[in-house]
Amino acid sequence: MKIKNISVDNIITPLGIDNISPVFGFVVSDFENDGINGEITYQIKVSDFKTGDIFWESDKVVSNDFIGIKYAGKALKSFTKYRVEVSASYKDLSVCGESYFETGIIDEKDFCAKWISCGADTETSPVFFKKFELSKKVESARIYISGLGHYEAKINGRNVTETLLNPAQTDYEESVYYNVFDITDFLEDKNVVRIELGNGFYNEAKPTAWNWETAPWRDKLKLYAQIRITFEDSTVETIVTDESWGVNTDGPLTANSIYFGEDYDARREISDDCETRPVVIEPAPKGKLKAYNSDMIEITSVDKPKAIVKISDDTYMVETPFVTAGCIRFTASAPAGTKIRIAYTEKIDENNKVMLDTGLFGGVQCQVDTYIFKGEGVESFTPKFSYKGFRYVEISGCPFEVTAENIDILTFHNNVKKVTEFSCSNEM
Repeated sequence: MKIKNISVDNIITPLGIDNISPVFGFVVSDFENDGINGEITYQIKVSDFKTGDIFWESDKVVSNDFIGIKYAGKALKSFTKYRVEVSASYKDLSVCGESYFETGIIDEKDFCAKWISCGADTETSPVFFKKFELSKKVESARIYISGLGHYEAKINGRNVTETLLNPAQTDYEESVYYNVFDITDFLEDKNVVRIELGNGFYNEAKPTAWNWETAPWRDKLKLYAQIRITFEDSTVETIVTDESWGVNTDGPLTANSIYFGEDYDARREISDDCETRPVVIEPAPKGKLKAYNSDMIEITSVDKPKAIVKISDDTYMVETPFVTAGCIRFTASAPAGTKIRIAYTEKIDENNKVMLDTGLFGGVQCQVDTYIFKGEGVESFTPKFSYKGFRYVEISGCPFEVTAENIDILTFHNNVKKVTEFSCSNEM
C-alpha cells in the first residue's frame, strides 16, 4: 500500500492557489498486492512548511473515497508554502505520503500592484520594462502576473514559462486570471523585466461570427504584475507594476489577432536597453482577479511536414501529417526586407491553394502571419499571440527553396494528463 498523487484543488504541488477552502485528494495504490479488500483509515495534516505550525489535522476517516476532501483548518495566509501529510492504515499496514502547496494572493490587502498600459489602443504590441538591482542573496522569488489579453514575460532575456497564451481566456466582466511562476533562478544582481502584451480574446478588433469585436470588456491592453523576493535573511522585497515602469510601442510585432494572425518585422526588434516612455495607470478590469490553477497550454509535439509542394516560383504548400491546432516555427535566412506570408488552412482547392475564408470572419482571410527578415543570418519566427487549426500551410514570398529543415510543426493545447486508454477490436 502506497500514498501517491497528493493533490490540492486537483493539482499536484500547485504554486499560488487562492482558495481559502481548498480540496485535497490522493491515490492509494497496490491494493491487490497487499490483500486490501475493505475501507482504509486516513488522516490529513497541513502545516507551515517553514515553521512547522499545524494549520489543520483532520479527523481519522474510514473510507475508500480519497477525493474532494475539504480543508477545515485555520485561515491560510498569502504567499505561504504548506506541507501536506497523508497517513493511511489498513489492519496492520500503515503508510505515509507527503507533498506541498503554495498560496498566492489570498488577502485583498496583498494586491499591491497597479494596472498599467501604454495609454492607447495601438496595433503594435506594447512592451513594458522594469530594471532593478539586488544586493542580498535570494532564497525564493515568485512573479504574480496578468496581462490582458495575453502576455509574454522575460527576466534577463529568459522566458519565465514555456506555457503559451497566458492568462487563460475568461468572461473578463466576471473574472481575470493571474499566473504564478517560480523565478528564483532567473534573478541576478542587475535585472531587467520585459513583458509584451497581445490582444487575445480581450481586444479582438476584427469582425467574427462570435462578435468578439463588440465584447463589453474590450479595452486597451493592460498589465498587472507583482514580483515577491524573499532573501536568505528572511526579509522580503516586492516589485510591482506602477509609475516606475516604462513602455515601448515601436517593437517588431506590428499587428496580432488570436484568429487572424500576426505581422512581425524583425528589423524593428528592440533591446532591453531601448528607449521607453512613462506608462499610464489604468482602472482594474471589472472581473475579479483570481489565481489560475489548471492545466496550462503547452507545446505537446514537434513534427516535420508530410510533404512540401512548390506551386509557383516563390510559393510552397506544406502538408502536415494530421489536422492539428498550433502553428509552425519557420527558420531561414533572407536579405533584409524580405517579406514572407504564412497562411494556414484545413482545406486546399484543386490548384493546391489554401482556402482561407471560412465564412466566420466577415470575408476577411484568417490564420495568416507575415514575417519581414532583418537579414542577419539565420532567423526564426514563431507566432506568440495566436493559434491556428490546420492541415496545410502556404508559404509565399520565398527567395529560397523551402524544405523540411525550415519547418517545425508545433501542436499545443492544455496539457491535460492522459489517465486512461481505450482500444477495440472493431475497426468501425
